[in-house]
Parts: sequence; structure tokens; C-alpha cells
Amino acid sequence: MINGTRRLRFPPVVAFAATTMMILVACAPVSAATPVSHDLPVPAQEREAHAQVDLLDQTVTEIGPADDPSGTLLLNTVFQTEFTGDLEGSGYHVYLDTIDAAGYATSEGAGRFVGSLDGISGTFLMQATGTAGPDGAIDASWCVVEGSASGGLEGLSGCGEITTTGTPVANATLVYTLP
Repeated sequence: MINGTRRLRFPPVVAFAATTMMILVACAPVSAATPVSHDLPVPAQEREAHAQVDLLDQTVTEIGPADDPSGTLLLNTVFQTEFTGDLEGSGYHVYLDTIDAAGYATSEGAGRFVGSLDGISGTFLMQATGTAGPDGAIDASWCVVEGSASGGLEGLSGCGEITTTGTPVANATLVYTLP
């Protein structure tokens, strides 16, 4: 105790965070027309969704001459999928695939999801990059395109993974926040 006041000791990180919050609150501009609120915004909680993704339709078009001497293929792949699980709905995708002579592929593309996420209806765009082996097993990363979500999913952000074992069924995860 100092001069009758009890002093509490906090670890430096806690003390710094508390001091920073007090400074931010004390320095916030306030006008007579602005109501004063002491409620701080609650950050959106991060959640994880899981879904099975089934291939419904696929069109593959080779770009360039079929007899390219490099043995490397350049393909435009357009396909439609069905999501079941925490993501329920349809996916519409287009990818540019490069496949080397040994059968290893890299892909970059985009898609549109139409349906619901954890029971909330809407749409969003996604961008993805991935690789595949000669057996067709896919390992891809994807993210929601910022500002693309609509309906109840407006403000959605997040990224996830899509994996397959070479079958037309994939497993998808999405770690996301929704305001």
C-alpha cells in the first residue's frame, strides 16, 4: 500500500494492454452530437466449418496445341459441385491447370458458392490455389474474396483447405468470421 492506496501488480503485457485501452478511450474524439458509449465492439468469433464436396459436372479444355513438345499441358477446367455439411449448397468453379509430363499439377482459380453456411443463407466468391499428384489427389487452399459475400453472409471472411484422395469427392474446411 502506498498512501492508503492498494497497488496491484500485473504482468507487463497486461499492464501495457490496460494502459493502451485507457489512452485510446481517453483520447477518442467526442462531440456534443455523438452519444458517449463505454461499450467496446466485440470482435467476431472465429468458427470452423466442414463439408463434403461432390463433383457434379466438369468440362476440361486444353489450351494451346495438343502436340506441345514440352509435354506440359495447360487446361481450363470448369466444374460444378455440391457442398453438404456446415456448407450446404452449390459451387461453380473455373481453374487454370498446368500439368507437367510426370502428371503433377498446379491450379489457380475461383468459384462462387450459393447456399448456406451454418444455416445462414447467402453467396460468396472464393479464390484457390492447389496442387495434385498423378493419382489425382488434390491439396488446395482457398479464401473468401473480401467484400463478395451477400445475404446473411455479408461481411464473411475466412480461408480453408480442400483435399481429396483422387476421387470426385473432396473434404473442405473453412475457418471464418461473420459479423
